[in-house]
Amino acid sequence: MKFARVAGVAAVVALFGVWSQISVAAVPHWTDEYLPDPAMEPVIRRCLAVHPGKNPMVELIYHAYRGAVTVYTLDVAGVRHSCVVEIKGAKLMSHEVVFKTDGPLFVPARAGARPPKGDCLVVTPIKHGKRLQGWKVAQRPPLPDDQPDYCSAPVWTGLE
Repeated sequence: MKFARVAGVAAVVALFGVWSQISVAAVPHWTDEYLPDPAMEPVIRRCLAVHPGKNPMVELIYHAYRGAVTVYTLDVAGVRHSCVVEIKGAKLMSHEVVFKTDGPLFVPARAGARPPKGDCLVVTPIKHGKRLQGWKVAQRPPLPDDQPDYCSAPVWTGLE
């Protein structure tokens, strides 16, 4: 069996030379999968509350096991924290300090809060309906000429 890539579609050549096409679905980013779900709000709050540093942000969320997710949080000092929480009831299962990241991050909205600012950042608001939940903060993509610059590697130090 041979595999070929044809304009965004994976094509498989069978043993008898017959082409069959299989559509390749884009894998959603965690921010698109979890942040629109209102059930995740207490989970995120729970993990932010147990983060040991100041002003933590959500770095990553993924399924841990049935009915639970793992949430990685990070602060500007570089403290990375892992937190496992049951989705129903936001029961904390475990948490521990881990270690640094490339992002994107989620910065929760607080009363009167402004969008984050910083060097090399692209900030996108995240809303549930009309209610602002926070901002997705990512590194600016590389410049079109592929030349290294100040923002070629992740820069979180200017985050305010």
